Amino acid sequence: MKTYKDLNNNLWAYELDGSQDDLIPVEFILITDEEAEAIRISQLPIINPQEAINAEARAYLASTDWLVVRMAENGKPIAIDVLTKRAEARLAIV
Repeated sequence: MKTYKDLNNNLWAYELDGSQDDLIPVEFILITDEEAEAIRISQLPIINPQEAINAEARAYLASTDWLVVRMAENGKPIAIDVLTKRAEARLAIV
């Protein structure tokens, strides 16, 4: 594929064989794959680092909640390392 960008940095791809060349507006600029990837990355939403920490901590808690339920229902103990990581996850969430 040949990749072009328009004046607003939107990306457009066309066949290499030239069969779509008549569809390419004159104001489009041919760019390399590396330039296209840089544009894609620049357009990704900015994630707040704390939001990423919160999401990871919540995911860990959710993935180990069944152990807490099992302990409450059957009395089977939870491994100390899991309890420690759960406590750390709760502290990490802001």
